[in-house]
Amino acid sequence: PTTGMLAAPPKTPKEMVSLWEKAVEKTLASPEFRKLAENVGIVIEFKKAAELPKIIDWHYEIFNNYREFLK
Repeated sequence: PTTGMLAAPPKTPKEMVSLWEKAVEKTLASPEFRKLAENVGIVIEFKKAAELPKIIDWHYEIFNNYREFLK
């Protein structure tokens, strides 16, 4: 799987993170965006910033499982 993320500088105010989360979530849920994503074969699964550490850990786990094969 491929994961796309938006990042902000450290110590970005929580209010600003929340504002971005709401805007991105609304955009990704819009029928227009869903149709565009479907047309190019992209599956959208929105996650909030609080879930990011878990997602990053999961990617590291996958990478480490296949590290030997990637040499």
